[in-house]
Amino acid sequence: MNFFYPSLLVFVISLVILYSVIPRFTPLIMLILAAGLLAFGIYHHYSIFKNEYMKTTWTDGLKMYAPAIMIGFVIILIFYGIFAFFARGAVPVPISPEIPSLSASLTPPSPNMNLTKNATKNVTSAAIGSPVTAAVNTVTNIANTIGSGISRATTGAANAVTNFVNNVSGNRKNTRTIL
Repeated sequence: MNFFYPSLLVFVISLVILYSVIPRFTPLIMLILAAGLLAFGIYHHYSIFKNEYMKTTWTDGLKMYAPAIMIGFVIILIFYGIFAFFARGAVPVPISPEIPSLSASLTPPSPNMNLTKNATKNVTSAAIGSPVTAAVNTVTNIANTIGSGISRATTGAANAVTNFVNNVSGNRKNTRTIL
């Protein structure tokens, strides 16, 4: 405890001073100071209790059993997962309420709805169809242009590979091996 209280006091005082000088920079400095004090505390604790750590060797005899214990634990967890997944349990299903038929709850359409329906029927298909047809034709032309460009690029790449292979195989015949 002789290290804890003075370092905590220094930590708090430095944070208060730092917050008054640079308020937005305080969290970074707090993180750095906390990490530094933690590292020093671990070093100090180990240096004080080094003899106790050296004497606690009773766990060395258990080290050879650790893999078997871990494998056994994993196997138990796998079996538990399998049993939990394939367990036959009944899930209670609540009774659903009866829903009245839809035809009994519908009211006849209002006259305004009939007028709207008749107005939409009167719109000619030419007024709607010509812009849509033009858009479809434009998209089709763009797709054909892209397809022909891809086809030309693929053919050019195949020709380049063929020429490269022919050149490499032709150059091998003319090379000499120096031993």
